[in-house]
Amino acid sequence: MKQILKADFIDFGDGFVKDACIVMDAQGLVIDFGSVADKEELHNDAYPSDFKGHIIVPGCVNAHSHSFQVLMRGYADQPINFADWVSSHLYPTVLKLDDECIELAAIVAFAQMLKAGTTSLGEFHYIHNDAQGPGGHRIDEIVLSAARRLGLRTTMARCFYDQAKRPGQERFRETPEQAIEATRALRDAFKDDPLATVIPAPHSLHGASREMIEAAYQLAEEFDCPYHIHLSEQKSDLEYSRSLYNGLTPLEALDSIGVLSSRTVIVHGLWLTEKERALLSDRGGSLVYNPTTNMALGDGVANIPDLMSKGVPIALGTDANYTMSIFSEMRAMEYLQRVQKLEMGVLPRIDGRGSASLLESGRIHGSRVLGTKTGRLDKGMPADLVVIDRDEPSLLPASVTGGEAVRNALISSMIPETAVKHVFVQGQKSISHGQLVSFSNGELAEMMEKVTRKMAEK
Repeated sequence: MKQILKADFIDFGDGFVKDACIVMDAQGLVIDFGSVADKEELHNDAYPSDFKGHIIVPGCVNAHSHSFQVLMRGYADQPINFADWVSSHLYPTVLKLDDECIELAAIVAFAQMLKAGTTSLGEFHYIHNDAQGPGGHRIDEIVLSAARRLGLRTTMARCFYDQAKRPGQERFRETPEQAIEATRALRDAFKDDPLATVIPAPHSLHGASREMIEAAYQLAEEFDCPYHIHLSEQKSDLEYSRSLYNGLTPLEALDSIGVLSSRTVIVHGLWLTEKERALLSDRGGSLVYNPTTNMALGDGVANIPDLMSKGVPIALGTDANYTMSIFSEMRAMEYLQRVQKLEMGVLPRIDGRGSASLLESGRIHGSRVLGTKTGRLDKGMPADLVVIDRDEPSLLPASVTGGEAVRNALISSMIPETAVKHVFVQGQKSISHGQLVSFSNGELAEMMEKVTRKMAEK
């Protein structure tokens, strides 16, 4: 059934329109928008929803997540360094996970993302095997199906991983042939689902051999989609690459084997050299930045101003899921630059568009790197949107006016988990009055308690 949503202000990408509406068809696609005065009579056959006292904005796109890592909360917060975090916490956790743990962790993580205003997700998934051996696409399908139960649009960046020296890594390892077969099968299983997409993702230079990276790239060409790869997260990654690829830095290594192009989406990129940043721009590649996780793990700070000035699209992700809010990641991306440069408004000044540049990183650029068409409320695009309470204290006094001050406040002060009241994905409600449509808070708590008990027993 056709719907018309009305609100005090709606952000159609170029700023807020007062007393506005958005119209969507039975398939959940935007078919019209504008002021209520201009559109209401024209669409008097649409089912109305009047969100008086609210603003509507495009949903956020979380371009990089590892959902199972929510199970490490509280237990892996104070390691010595990144290597200790991986060895003492990540791999031991992976060895404890069964199908149910993975599914329930995904449900809890995805639920929190929705409540924080995320409508589209890139889930970089690399647990494929169990104790019995290769699992094909079974576990990947469990995670994608969990997202579908919640009503979250999800791109599964299915990981290609063939380098395993530790027991935990055996849960990731496949041959290139196994990875290609399983990724094709997973894509076929969800080919008719408008909320599910599958793309290849070689893990990293240390997790994927040259053969594995090339296999993932060839599959991306076959699917005509992007591919994702962790790159230059740790400073030591530069020396590792030089030892493995004849003195080349990580991005130079990708270029040397012919897999650096407009399909390439690097995740992290904290230690890219000046030459690599120029190379990424020249080849038309993109970056997914995860500032909160990078801070938590002591990774470093990416040179976002230089990348932005070179025209590299910057998307945002929550990675290890220390925070579930892309609005918070927008804030962290800018504030890290302020601390480094001892200035304010660093990223918004680059193109002179104010908060728009930060909002684009959490919306339209995220959609681009996932190969989807979301992040903006426009005709023909999915109605993925967030309804926010104007009276939420963290938005006052900016929300009184509905102008640029509100767009700034969405990033600088809003607490999304309390401000977000409704979330629509493809025109259907996933969050209603701040609560999940598919699960109650009590059910989520029971799920997490069950998983916690199971893991404590292992």
